[in-house]
Amino acid sequence: MGDYSVIAAVTRTLVQVVQDGINRCEGDIARASVTTTRPDRGDPNPQPRVNLFMFHAVPNSALRNDDIPLRTPSGLIRRPMVPLDLFYLISFYGNDDPNRIEPQVLMGVTMSALNAHPILLPDAIIRAAASFDTPLDSQFALQQVQLTLHNMSVDELSRLWGTFPQVPYVPSVCYRASAVVIESNEIPAPTLPARGLVTTVAPALAPIVTAVRGAGDAPPVYGATLTVQGRNMAGDDVAVLLGGAVLRPASVTPTMLTVQPEGRGVTAGVQTLHVARDGVLSQATPLALAPAISTCTANVKPAERRGFTGAVIVVLQPPVQPNQGVVLELFPARTSLLDLRRSYRFESPAGDASSRSRTRLRIAVEGVAGGSYLVRVTVDGAASLMTEDARGRYNGPLVSIAAAAPAG
Repeated sequence: MGDYSVIAAVTRTLVQVVQDGINRCEGDIARASVTTTRPDRGDPNPQPRVNLFMFHAVPNSALRNDDIPLRTPSGLIRRPMVPLDLFYLISFYGNDDPNRIEPQVLMGVTMSALNAHPILLPDAIIRAAASFDTPLDSQFALQQVQLTLHNMSVDELSRLWGTFPQVPYVPSVCYRASAVVIESNEIPAPTLPARGLVTTVAPALAPIVTAVRGAGDAPPVYGATLTVQGRNMAGDDVAVLLGGAVLRPASVTPTMLTVQPEGRGVTAGVQTLHVARDGVLSQATPLALAPAISTCTANVKPAERRGFTGAVIVVLQPPVQPNQGVVLELFPARTSLLDLRRSYRFESPAGDASSRSRTRLRIAVEGVAGGSYLVRVTVDGAASLMTEDARGRYNGPLVSIAAAAPAG
């Protein structure tokens, strides 16, 4: 968490990471600068430059409910916070001469630097913000920020550039920074003085999580038993905090607990897990909770050119929340070496803040060759699992891509 300047601090940290990557280059590229302005028309003889433009911010679905409730009739009881995912359009300028192609060189340098530093640590963010007129307030505890390359289709990218009138397109990519948490500097109301003292005996050390495993050492999946290993876990009141959900473990020992990640408030995707014991929290542990596919069917018809077009209907648990990203992948279930079908990847548009959660997703597909396909669905970076046969080959879940039989 941070104060109101944490968004600018994250942007400044990204500038520093990219600039450090450029400084390690040789030749004219090493003189390139990094800016944070709105994409502009440029000039006829552009100097090599990378521009980071923060164009969008959305609530982080895993943390958006962590600060409820905030108030009682007596006033504010804790500082409000706003967890956000920030989206950056990174554009590349320079000489397009075939012997130089500076924009593409800068794209490679930038993506290499961001891939080498996928996590922005709190110390780096504080150092980057030290040059601000009002540096980050030290009373707030910052958390790390994860960088991911945000996959945008050509159509989405063209619509984004269409918001800049009369600005020609230049090579660009999009990155997401998650989660950036802004905490209010509003002071909570003081509490009433204690009327007495109750002494209880509890372990003095906070619980420590060392490993999180799914059933049978498989990745964690919604509804399947989750095993959390660590130290100092046993106590009178033990709970697992997964994203915005509070789960009660089925069994607890000092070094291990088991819990079912299911029910109200549990969402699929990359999120954080804490173990709470007698009011003491463990460290935050990242966890990718995979969705579980209940059923998968296809409603397609022959396309005008080739293959089939229509939709694949997938029923998932847990429900997909508004603003969560969903990706459908189809892999040919090959029966012979002569089967030359390829794999396919389709994105489902996220809903807005007013949308409802969805368990039944209708994902549009186009140009898919007929046949049987293995299905995988990814929700906010966590992919569903596929089943295996006795020989270790994937055998499900399956969907058949074929035209529906005529009625009657």
